[in-house]
Amino acid sequence: MLRVLPGLLQAFGEIWGRRNVADKVKDVKIFRNREVGVLRLHADRVWLQSGGRCRLTVFSPVDDETVEKLERLLALAA
Repeated sequence: MLRVLPGLLQAFGEIWGRRNVADKVKDVKIFRNREVGVLRLHADRVWLQSGGRCRLTVFSPVDDETVEKLERLLALAA
């Protein structure tokens, strides 16, 4: 389910190694999908460069209902 652009992990590793990251911001995002309905996801963002030019966002399910819906979406994509 995770897709990584070529070179992204190496670039992230270099930035992380320099400790050139800022505090993460966490909030809840709500997405509406026509197949499974409402998805509630935590959005964890870490700024990778000073000045807000590059950030990493990781979404994770808020609740079990969203986990089940994500699994259904994954099955539909297979």
